[in-house]
Amino acid sequence: VGEVMVYSDSIFAGYWNKPKETAEVKKDGWLFTGDLARRDANGFYYIVDRKRDMIVSGGYNVYSVEVETVLLTHPDVVEAAVFSVPDPTWGEAVWAAITSRPGAQPDAAELTEHCRKNLTGYKIPRIVEFRDTLPKGPTGKILRRELSGPTAFGERSSRRVQGPIGRMSLGEPHVMPVEKINDAFHLMHEGKSIRSVVHY
Repeated sequence: VGEVMVYSDSIFAGYWNKPKETAEVKKDGWLFTGDLARRDANGFYYIVDRKRDMIVSGGYNVYSVEVETVLLTHPDVVEAAVFSVPDPTWGEAVWAAITSRPGAQPDAAELTEHCRKNLTGYKIPRIVEFRDTLPKGPTGKILRRELSGPTAFGERSSRRVQGPIGRMSLGEPHVMPVEKINDAFHLMHEGKSIRSVVHY
């Protein structure tokens, strides 16, 4: 998997009045698209994720789109957004925010087991957050940055947040002091933190 780069006379000149941003994506005439893709034996390219959305956990690359696709195959999941949160052991941990179909109440253990059947261990979400809605832009695209940004964690007191404890292992659900979650995942942002967590 690598980043798609484009070279053409018709590539845009740059971002208006943003030379720094332009320099980050245009180098020696090449446009760095930010799209990550793979090529098959027949020369066809497949976009696997956006570079900025890729999660690096324990030195392994996790493509958020791949995890989201698996979560969306669960019959109770309507929408899914996967992103990273800081982790003191792995560098980054996989966090999934989902909405479920009306009347359904899937739990983290169920969704983790579903992922385990379709993904390798390091790609399985460590934390699953259940939300009524996911933030979207004008085009309907889910805004991951609003889920993982500095102010997002302070808004989670009314959410149901669950996850497997330890290294991708499952056990009996129990309430873990939120301080441990905040210490483990460094979820202190601008003086805000989550306040209630059910941890598996």
